[in-house]
Amino acid sequence: MDNPVLVEMIHDLPFLLDEPDLVQRLLDHTHARIDHYAVGIDEAAARLESLRQMERLLRETLRTTDEEIGSAAEAVEARLGAFLRQRRNLTQVLAFLLFVRAVAFARSRSRLVPGVLLAAASAAVFPGLSTLVRLSVLTLGFLFASDQPTGGV
Repeated sequence: MDNPVLVEMIHDLPFLLDEPDLVQRLLDHTHARIDHYAVGIDEAAARLESLRQMERLLRETLRTTDEEIGSAAEAVEARLGAFLRQRRNLTQVLAFLLFVRAVAFARSRSRLVPGVLLAAASAAVFPGLSTLVRLSVLTLGFLFASDQPTGGV
């Protein structure tokens, strides 16, 4: 695989699956890096266009050689290519982290499933407003529960 960051993420997958908060921080960092490279890509593309305009002007007025002009354009093209490769790698990491976050979130909430199922079963047997409220509270607790210990047993 040509994406070293993704290789490291796959290597650390068992640890990441147990840490949904860490995965979220990694996602936020990856988004920030993608935005950073987007700015670099825009700047490099603008510089490349500027160099091409200067190249046309120099060719028309001074009759300069291709070697003198081409080296600056090649450097900017190489930088642009590096930015594009890095953005592609980060996009792959982002997709992987989104998947890992979903799995880690589900694993961290798995301990709440029996309570939700019990509430659902009691709602089927004893329909009523209090059962509906209990089911709603347990379902919301399942979805939005904190991973932090509650201090009780």
